[in-house]
Amino acid sequence: MSKPDAGVRARNGRLRLSYATLVCLIITLTVLGYPLVAVAVTLLNLDSQVLSQPFRAALFVLSLMLLLFGNRVRNFTHVDRLLMFFLAAYFVRLVWDWQVQSIDGAGTAILFFVMVVVFPTLAAVARVHCLDERQLRQMMLVFGLTFLVLVLIARNLGLDYNPWADQGYELDRLMFQALNPITIGRVSGVVVLVSLISLFEIDRRALWRFLAFAGLAIGIFATLLANSRGPIVALLLAIAYVSLSRPRVLIFNIVVGVGYLALDGPQGDLFQNVLSRFTDGLELSDGSSEARLFLMRSGWNSFLEQPIFGAFYIDPKLGVGLYPHNLFIESAMAMGVFGLAIFVALNVRMLGNTLLHERAHFQTVKTLLIYFFISILFSGALWGSAEYFIFLALGFALSRDRRKYRSAKPSRMRATDK
Repeated sequence: MSKPDAGVRARNGRLRLSYATLVCLIITLTVLGYPLVAVAVTLLNLDSQVLSQPFRAALFVLSLMLLLFGNRVRNFTHVDRLLMFFLAAYFVRLVWDWQVQSIDGAGTAILFFVMVVVFPTLAAVARVHCLDERQLRQMMLVFGLTFLVLVLIARNLGLDYNPWADQGYELDRLMFQALNPITIGRVSGVVVLVSLISLFEIDRRALWRFLAFAGLAIGIFATLLANSRGPIVALLLAIAYVSLSRPRVLIFNIVVGVGYLALDGPQGDLFQNVLSRFTDGLELSDGSSEARLFLMRSGWNSFLEQPIFGAFYIDPKLGVGLYPHNLFIESAMAMGVFGLAIFVALNVRMLGNTLLHERAHFQTVKTLLIYFFISILFSGALWGSAEYFIFLALGFALSRDRRKYRSAKPSRMRATDK
């Protein structure tokens, strides 16, 4: 019987970097890498392209290395075929819009889609048998806490940004020139979820428990500061998902919620800001909700006009950045009825695997999958939803045959690589 591969080793034996670490690093950088870059350029007063482009190139190279070195053909059987067909069809749409329809931004979207979405997803799934959820939680906790601390430092330095300040509009959401409230809210939600799961796992060393408590407290605070409705809804539903399989988590959440209301009260500024934004959203009395609904209707109408093969990856009359903000509508707009049908089928199967079958296994991956699935209903574009696609692919791979893998101890993993 062959020995399990310990990873990438230097010939002198001093360097020892496991595949488990590389997989966790790729997943963590896919979710938290760009937000860290964005807050870094804010603090350093740099143009965002100075660090963001090298970061994306580095993520692509790291993914390519993990794909090429020591892999086996059988490892790619973990990749869900229907998902890969969907991604390939969308790639064809982007190329068509770039070369034939000459739509602005299509070339950039192709580069981002390939380098930041497709290759990291393939690399992580090809090595899914190496996934160590404890290591993933710890890595995401460290990266996420670093991000949140830097965000709070930037806020205290007065670097937050209000694009409507000259019109006398007082912004009730935290944002920076290189970092929008949605991104801050999403990362804060990830830190809250990872911290919450970490508190109830076997590893209860003082350092990690302290970091988990810190992540929970700072993450909730930053979520309220960002005041972005989509991430808040996604976070609440993901917490409910965790609580379904862990009664202790439910009790803990109730205690934390009651404690917060007792300390700050429902009349606190942060709570009132969040409540006001949700009220305005339900009444459609704010510009953000009106614009979002307009873009969704526009995307759906484009699908109805060209329902077979779809119309375009983005409406050229609206311009770059004005996508439907709902990946189901965007799938229909970009790839027609067949693209929409495949996307619906993927997510129905994902929800069945995640909600109905053994929630206790690989809970970090499945919880974050639920979190990002809810998020893509309110914001995001197909070519840029790297977090959602990487967890969707991981969820399919882990659900295929969970007995092959171990989520806690990499020493127990099956040796499918040599």
